[in-house]
Amino acid sequence: MVFNTPNIQAAIDFLKSKNARFRNDVVEGFGGKQILVLDPSGNLVELVEPKRE
Repeated sequence: MVFNTPNIQAAIDFLKSKNARFRNDVVEGFGGKQILVLDPSGNLVELVEPKRE
């Protein structure tokens, strides 16, 4: 599952305040920024902040 967000850092800060577990650090590439977070069942969810041009 992938969720687009306009501000990935705000989403990360909110999820960390709720004790979410992250699989990696933010990765930045040609398409924008992304990070993987585990949902309560242990499934991976990708957060993506698309690059604005």
